[in-house]
Amino acid sequence: MITKKPKPSPDEYLLHQEKINLRHKNGRVELPEEFDVALDYGEWLEERLGEPESVLIIGCRTGYEVRAFAGLFDSAFIVGMDLVGMFLVIAQGLGAKRLVQADMHRLPFDNQTFDWCYSMGTLEHAHDPQQAVDEMCRVASTIYLTADLDEDSANPSHYSFSTTQQDWVKLFPPAFQVEHFKRDNSVHILARS
Repeated sequence: MITKKPKPSPDEYLLHQEKINLRHKNGRVELPEEFDVALDYGEWLEERLGEPESVLIIGCRTGYEVRAFAGLFDSAFIVGMDLVGMFLVIAQGLGAKRLVQADMHRLPFDNQTFDWCYSMGTLEHAHDPQQAVDEMCRVASTIYLTADLDEDSANPSHYSFSTTQQDWVKLFPPAFQVEHFKRDNSVHILARS
């Protein structure tokens, strides 16, 4: 079962995101391990699925995943999306292309626009995980996501999630085949229609 903490106020959420942005502004633009993790996940997905023609990266933050995937899949159409405009300004300054400011609960894309929807460490910020997953499934045929399992997180913008496969499977339409596994205190989901 997915449980929710009380929804943070918009001010609490933006304050938390500003703290992250300030870390980025003070010379720590990106953590190298995050770029490497994105490369590892991208290579793993390519081995399993082949090279995509198009990828939507939800919660792209400062664009390291956009840049990593653009390097891996040079002919693919890669779009980075984030709710926080300041992240996108930083991402653009660092060379990320095709950036969109939007909410994962209301994706501004047509049905089945993308081969893949990739989201690392973003779903725990969804105030309605079901709606966010429904939107991902609407715009892409393959979904790969990770979510933080720290249910006692002090982060005011995190919600709590169950880690049982049955609960994760329930988020996806019956037409999706869902794989569920844990790694490094995160849940990983690969869902394909």
